[in-house]
Amino acid sequence: MDFGELKNDTAFVSKVEASSKAIDNIRKMIEQAIEMNTEEMSLEDKVKFDIFLAYSVNSLYFMYLKVDGQDVTTHEIRHELSRIKEVMQKNQQVLDKKLRPTVAVDAAKRLVKGGLYDFKKKNEEFKQRYQNKHHHQQSRSGKININYNPNTAVNRKRKFEDD
Repeated sequence: MDFGELKNDTAFVSKVEASSKAIDNIRKMIEQAIEMNTEEMSLEDKVKFDIFLAYSVNSLYFMYLKVDGQDVTTHEIRHELSRIKEVMQKNQQVLDKKLRPTVAVDAAKRLVKGGLYDFKKKNEEFKQRYQNKHHHQQSRSGKININYNPNTAVNRKRKFEDD
């Protein structure tokens, strides 16, 4: 490279040479990426590759516009870069969702069902036990009172009087 009057400015020359090497490396990487066979890639890898390629090319174009001295604040490239960033975030959300632990639905149903209190079943069991226990309770008249309930006011009074 011919730097003319700036050949004595070592800082400038070294920065330009480093930039030139970096651009050559980027060019080689893009050429390799374009030549890659994406047929063998999984869908996730294809999506990552496409996003990487789109962002790289658009970023390079953005840098070119900046170096060329154009106003990039109103240029469409900013909108395109933000759109690609949104796609990156959506892709990351999809990948994060796949990594979340899953729930075994059948096991969860069994746990919930086993943990719930079955009022109907317990009520029937209580009625059966109560009827067996108090089936032979006798009233004052000496008759068997099948519907004897010690918690009613009248029966509590009778129980107290019987004791």
